[in-house]
Amino acid sequence: MKTLKIGIITFLSILCFRIFSYSKAADDKDLIKPIQTMTGDELKVGDFFFKRTFSEHQANIILKYKGKILKTFDGFCDLGEEFGRKENTVFLYRLLGNKSIQAIVLMSAGGNEGGRTYSVIDLKDDGNIKELFDSDKYLSNGYFDVVDQNGSKLIEDDAVVNFSKVLSEAPIRDNDIDVIEIYYFNSKTHLFEPANDQFSNHLDSFIKLAKSHVRKNNLKSILSLTCIYWYSGRIGEGWKNFDKYYTEKDRDSKKSLIMNTLSEDPYFLAMNEKLSKESH
Repeated sequence: MKTLKIGIITFLSILCFRIFSYSKAADDKDLIKPIQTMTGDELKVGDFFFKRTFSEHQANIILKYKGKILKTFDGFCDLGEEFGRKENTVFLYRLLGNKSIQAIVLMSAGGNEGGRTYSVIDLKDDGNIKELFDSDKYLSNGYFDVVDQNGSKLIEDDAVVNFSKVLSEAPIRDNDIDVIEIYYFNSKTHLFEPANDQFSNHLDSFIKLAKSHVRKNNLKSILSLTCIYWYSGRIGEGWKNFDKYYTEKDRDSKKSLIMNTLSEDPYFLAMNEKLSKESH
C-alpha cells in the first residue's frame, strides 16, 4: 500500500508539473477540443467500436469494425483502474477536414514516471484504418495538445530530452529538458511528421519565455532556450545563444556532449534530415 501511495504521489506531481509547463505559452494558441471522448469503457463512431478492458496491471483498447477486430492497443494500469481509464483512452478529432474522423488512442507506458504513448488513426468510411502517427517513433512522453495555428491543425507535443551527459552532476530528473515538438500532416506521405521549422513563428512565444528565465552559465536554463532553436532547424542561432550565455572554460567539451545527445534523438535527426533534403 505504501508503494502504491508513493507511486500515485509521484505520478500526480509529474502530471501537475507538466500541466503547468505546457500551459505557460497557452495564450498564443487555439486549443482544439475533441469532438468526442471515451466515456465509461466504450466509444462508438459509425460502425467503429472502441472497447477498453483490464487484466491485472494491464489495460487494452480494442478497435473493431462491424464486430471484426482491427487492432489492439496495449497499455498499463499500475495505479488502478481509475487512473487506468484516464491514461488509456480515445479522443476523436477532425484533423483532416470535416469529412473524416481521426482517433487519437492514448495508452499508459506503465511505471510511476507518467510516460504515455499515443497513435493517430484515420477511420475510413469503408472500414479500413491507417496509422498516421505513432509517438513511439520519436520517443515522445505522450503529453500533447491539438492546436489550430492559422487554420493548420497541429499536434504539439511537450516532449522530454534527457541531457544527463551534459548535466551529469544534477539529480536524475533535473537532467530532463522540455522540448516542444510540432507534428503536421504531410499530404504526400499521409503522415504527421516533424514540422517545427514550418511553424517557427509559433515557437517565438516559447523563446521569449525561455529568455526571461535564462541565467548565465546555468546549463539547464540555457538548454531550455537553445533547444527551441535546435529543434526548429535554427542551429546557428542556437549555438550563438549558447555561446552568449555559457562562458565557462569547458564550453567546447559541453558542446561535444550536447551534440552526442542531439544525435541520438529521433525528432532532432528527422528535422535535420528533412532540412538537408530541402536544401538540395
